[in-house]
This record gives sequence, structure tokens and C-alpha cells, in this order.
Amino acid sequence: MRPFRKGRRLIALCEQKTQNLQRSLAQLNSLRKKLLEQIAQCESELCSLEQALISLHINNVSVMKADIYQQRKRQAILLYQRQQINLERDLHLEDFSEIERDIQLHQKQLIILMRKEMKFTKWTQQERQKWLQQLDSGGEDENQDVLPWLK
Repeated sequence: MRPFRKGRRLIALCEQKTQNLQRSLAQLNSLRKKLLEQIAQCESELCSLEQALISLHINNVSVMKADIYQQRKRQAILLYQRQQINLERDLHLEDFSEIERDIQLHQKQLIILMRKEMKFTKWTQQERQKWLQQLDSGGEDENQDVLPWLK
């Protein structure tokens, strides 16, 4: 039996694990992209809410009490919406940081797997060369044994 077959199996296992990690890394990157879009959407909503809040300020104009009440009611609704969007954005940012950590962890694992694969490849090549040298040297011994009988 060839001793370097074990190395080939180890290399195949590393390749399989690498492919699995790359697939999960691609999924994490797509999730990251979606979260970035959601964060950007929250930011744009916050900007528009801020503009709406600014437009509600009462300048030194004489207004009726009912108008002030109505304006304060709209302002309270906008403030509540701003608070909800800030909360949503913060949750997205937390998810984003978790995904970033997972991506970094996957990248480190990929580097480790590539190093292992290189190590197994080198070991397999060395074992194959040793095995081939043993075959060659074994064949020479048989030829040397046969040669004296021929004389």
C-alpha cells in the first residue's frame, strides 16, 4: 500500500472544509451587505425625520392654541419615530459587528486550513518520492541478484 494515500485523503478533507468555509463566508458577506443597506436606510430615514422636526419649529408668529397643540402632537410622533429608528439602527449595528467578527474568524480558519493543506501536500510529495525511490532501489537489488546467475 502506498503511504501517501493518507496524505491525499487529508488534502481532500482540507479542500472540503475550505469549500464549506468559503460558502459560509459568502453567506456572511451577503448578510453584511444587507445589513449595510438597512443601516443606510435607517440613516436616510433619520435625516428626513430631522428635516421634518426642523420644519415644525414655530417662529415668532402668532398662532392659535389649537395649532400649537397640533404641532406638538406631530412633533411627539416624529420624536417617537426617530427613537424607534435609532433603536432599529443600533440593533443592525450590533448584528453587523457580530457578522464582522464571524467573517474575521472564518478568514483565520481559512488561512489555517490553507497552511494545513500546504503541509499535507508537501508531506505527500515527500512520501511519494520516498516510495518511488524504494521501488527503484528494490528493482536494482533484484537486477544485481539476477546478474551473477547469468554469468
